[in-house]
Amino acid sequence: MNKFVFCTLNLVVLFLSACGDDSGSVTRPSEESLSSVALSSSSRILDGGLESSSSALQSSSSVTLDIVDPASVVKGTFSDSRDGQTYKTLIIGTQTWMGENLNFETADSYCHENKAENCDKYGRYYTWNAAMNACPDGWHLPTREEFEILISAVGGAEIAGKILKSTEGWYNNGNGTDAYGYSILPTGVKGGGVGRQAHFWTSTEFTSTYASYVYLSHDYNHVAVYDNSKEEGKYIRCVKD
Repeated sequence: MNKFVFCTLNLVVLFLSACGDDSGSVTRPSEESLSSVALSSSSRILDGGLESSSSALQSSSSVTLDIVDPASVVKGTFSDSRDGQTYKTLIIGTQTWMGENLNFETADSYCHENKAENCDKYGRYYTWNAAMNACPDGWHLPTREEFEILISAVGGAEIAGKILKSTEGWYNNGNGTDAYGYSILPTGVKGGGVGRQAHFWTSTEFTSTYASYVYLSHDYNHVAVYDNSKEEGKYIRCVKD
C-alpha cells in the first residue's frame, strides 16, 4: 500500500468513527480535514477494501457552475394534505424544494428533546428508513446528486454553507446570508449540536447499513457529505418529483 493511500485510509477511518458515533454524542471533523474531503478526491472503506470516490460535494473548481440569480427564485407554499401543515417552497433553477424541514410525524421520527415546540421550530429528525417514506406524494427525499445540483446553483461547495444558512441562530456568528430563502437552521442531531450543525439525509446509500448525508457547520462556509448509520436521526428537506 503506497503512502498516500495509507494516509487517506487512516483519515477516512477517523471521519467514520467521529460522525458515526451511535452514542448520541456530537463531534465534528476539523476544518483542515473537512476541506480535504469536501474539496478534493477521497477514498472510502467498502467491503474490506478501498473504493475511490469523487469529491463529497462538487466544488466550483471541478464543475461548470450554472449559478441561479437569487432574484429569480420563485417562492410559494405547499399544504401537506396528510396533516394540514403548510411549508414554504422555492423554485431554484430546475428544482423545487421545500424551504423548511419536514415535520410530518411517522414511526422513527422525533422532536428535539421530545418537545413539540422544537418540531414546530426545526421539524422532525428521522432515521434513514423513515426518511425514505416521509415526504408527501409528489415529493421525495433528495439524492446526493440532487443536492449537488442545488449546491452548484448557489455558487458551489466552497460557499454554499454561507449562502444557504439562516441569518440567525448559528453559534459564534456563524450565520449565513440566506440569499435564496433556503433558511437552514442549526438543528444539530439527536443528542446535541443545536446551534452548531445541520445534517440532512439523502436517499443515496453507501452500504446496506450506511447512507449519505449533507453536513453544515457554524464555523465554515462550505458544505460536505459523509456517510452515517441509517439508524441515526437527521432532518430532511423534500424536493419535488
